[in-house]
Amino acid sequence: MPQSASRSDRSSRTNPMEYTSTGDSSVVRTCVCGYEVVVRTSWTNANPGRRFRGCPGDNGSYCGVFQWVDPPMCRRAKEIIPGLLSRLNDQER
Repeated sequence: MPQSASRSDRSSRTNPMEYTSTGDSSVVRTCVCGYEVVVRTSWTNANPGRRFRGCPGDNGSYCGVFQWVDPPMCRRAKEIIPGLLSRLNDQER
């Protein structure tokens, strides 16, 4: 938890998520838990290699804040990338 925010401070906020405007879209900077969101990469077959922002889930909490960083991939990329990753993983064994 950030040192500057106590649990009671967070629960009394009217807008618990901090957004920063970048052009025509809003970017989530902090989650409902009061933590700075982290950028991770999805490696699911539906979204291989697609980055997203979300709650870090520190100390066992997870508020569910989620926002894609990258636009959706085309159908062809979704078909090719999982196979390439599988081949790469097989070579590393």
